[in-house]
Amino acid sequence: MTRRIDPTDITTRDPAPALIALGWTLSAPKSNRWSSPGRKDLSVFAGRGGDWLIKDFGTGKTGNLIIFIRALEPSLSFPAALIRADDLLRTPATKPTTTAADTAINFDDDTSPASIPSLSKNPPSAAAAALKRAVADSSQQIGHLTPDQVHQKYVAGAEIWHPGFSIPPAFRDAGITHIGAKFAESFSVSSEDSARIPEILLRDDGQPELVGYETRRENGRVYKLRGGRAGISITCGLHLATSVVIVDSLPDALAHDLINPQDPLRGYIAVSSGAEETAARLIRGLIETGVPIARVIISTANAAPGMLTAHKIMSRLDQIEGLYLRYEPPGGGLRTHTDVLREVLVSTALKPVRIREDIERRIAADAYRHPGEYRPETAYAAE
Repeated sequence: MTRRIDPTDITTRDPAPALIALGWTLSAPKSNRWSSPGRKDLSVFAGRGGDWLIKDFGTGKTGNLIIFIRALEPSLSFPAALIRADDLLRTPATKPTTTAADTAINFDDDTSPASIPSLSKNPPSAAAAALKRAVADSSQQIGHLTPDQVHQKYVAGAEIWHPGFSIPPAFRDAGITHIGAKFAESFSVSSEDSARIPEILLRDDGQPELVGYETRRENGRVYKLRGGRAGISITCGLHLATSVVIVDSLPDALAHDLINPQDPLRGYIAVSSGAEETAARLIRGLIETGVPIARVIISTANAAPGMLTAHKIMSRLDQIEGLYLRYEPPGGGLRTHTDVLREVLVSTALKPVRIREDIERRIAADAYRHPGEYRPETAYAAE
């Protein structure tokens, strides 16, 4: 019987023991560079989401320890790679067969406080170090914004989006040609036409708490305002959802919904790095209170960060009985759903043409429902 291992327990642990067992040596501690005879060097560093990442200078690809091991041993299945990684992390360090000149790690002295190197994050820049010293020397304590303060900033000079309103320029830049009614009140639009997307956490009592928001401006500029914590965005009402799609951002949710018009009771959750547990808690809580969620599709970016997010969420949901759980990255090998949507808008193939025709029908229907506020010149920008 295959033993169960939480992928997060693997990806958040210092990979040094595993790298040593696989034959690598820490050759440049300050830059966290690892070397192995006859193989390309590696760079190992802590990612923003809490996982340790390994960059292979041979391929230029970055991934966690599980991805790294599967690249070394392609025949391993994902569960087998988990077991292999866990075994390697538990392997006691032994003295390697190296030359006398190789003194990066001291295995000879049993009294040495650390025979296995403990990796550290890359050293901060001089500017960051100076800022840290200035904050430490200041007598004024710097605190995080409270949920009330975040809410005041979120609504200041902005209007909550409702069906019939125009599409913000930031979404049009991403190829969003239509926003369905299910996304009502999922974001606000400032007086400068910037989209503000709220981020929430769940309190111990299960109630949502606004902890920040993301501002998306024209030409792809994105800014974060956080009360010290990363959260999730509920991009449409989930109280009636029969299926949920988890993505990286609200534009990805909007693009996915345009490309896949079926399933009107599909809900969306956009997850910031570090908020995977919040997304899993929300889904578990909804199911426990009777919401008929039968399917959860993890559809984060087709890249290492998106795969890490998917691993973390799936490991927290895979024990729910009867729940269909699957990882489905954006189609066509593209990185995000907005990338896929842009391809759909310019392709002359039969399926993209049908999708565009369906989008146009939905736009026409919404124009009929909201004739007073609808502005077609900003609601459809397929060019």
